[in-house]
Amino acid sequence: MAFLALLWAGAESARKGDPTSYIWWFIVEMGWATWVIKVASVLIRLATAAQMGIFERYHGYDAPCFERGWLWKSSGCSG
Repeated sequence: MAFLALLWAGAESARKGDPTSYIWWFIVEMGWATWVIKVASVLIRLATAAQMGIFERYHGYDAPCFERGWLWKSSGCSG
């Protein structure tokens, strides 16, 4: 998330004409911006899925119920 925030802040700085970080300039000049954003998004999704698996395994909640925001067993989710 912090890396995506760095890219966003660099784009805002560049749009205003302010100096940008070297890493942002390198990524943009090499044409890697879309690729880097895609990879970062996939990594965030994988981390979220891994946390869902750990939560379901150790706390006994049904993962799809957790995704819908139903944390309590009294809500109808099987535990």
